[in-house]
Amino acid sequence: MGSIAMDVDGNIGLGYSVSSDVIYPGIRVSGRRFNDDPGVLTMLESEIVSGAGNQSTNPRWGDYSMMSVDPLDNLTFWYTQEYLPVAGIFVWQTKIASFQLHKNLTMSLGTVQFNTFEDCLNGKTLVVYNDSQFDIEIQDIEQEGIIGGAMWHIDPSNFNFPFQLLKGDSIELQIYIDLPVGESIDDFVSDSISIFTDYKKHGALILLNEDLLTGTNILQSNERSSILSVFPNPFNSSIYISISIDNDEPVYLDIFNDNLRVVNSLLNGEILNNGFQKIEWNGTNHTGNLVP
Repeated sequence: MGSIAMDVDGNIGLGYSVSSDVIYPGIRVSGRRFNDDPGVLTMLESEIVSGAGNQSTNPRWGDYSMMSVDPLDNLTFWYTQEYLPVAGIFVWQTKIASFQLHKNLTMSLGTVQFNTFEDCLNGKTLVVYNDSQFDIEIQDIEQEGIIGGAMWHIDPSNFNFPFQLLKGDSIELQIYIDLPVGESIDDFVSDSISIFTDYKKHGALILLNEDLLTGTNILQSNERSSILSVFPNPFNSSIYISISIDNDEPVYLDIFNDNLRVVNSLLNGEILNNGFQKIEWNGTNHTGNLVP
């Protein structure tokens, strides 16, 4: 006369019929969360509907009992069972109920996407919302991390852990990324902010325009003996080097590896026109011509 099912998190929902010499046939549910101690139902028994009569002569009961998990979210339990609204013969009815056992945090927009240098400088807001049916204890939030060689951080960090995020409430996290000036939008690199709760660890995705990791490096013509250090983006096979010169003059550019060996020489003494020049380096050869 009972039925049981498990959601995607491993929580167990159990529904059943109840009756006794002082309780008319009714419907109740209980359950347990995936991280509870084994062998016990830890959730408080909930009454779906109480009976209001007894059944006479009919020897059958409980044919129509089923607990299932909603295929749309794999988290919502649906349960149906018989009960008696009045006393009599063949007067049973069925009730359908739904409930959840998981504790869910929803992140605004699903991701925090940094497209420009201004996004990194001004920061982006991540809204963390408790849309579950229970209060959630926030035990810790990751404050900083590395994304493609750059650093992200949350500021200000003014939370005293642990704290309760009540059902229906939300908090805002302001996220910044420290990196050099960049330009254009290409592909993205990612990292995840970990949010630890009494239920499980949640992750909020950060996306960063990978062109920002290389940046635009400007070498002015009055820096005659400058050493220009360029740190390639490990997620991208090419980088861009931009040169600005005041007058028509020769330009010398050597590319070294980590062992200080010249791996290629570009523009070796080539006379360039004044203005802004851009070259792409793909790790083997430069591609295309200089672009004024």
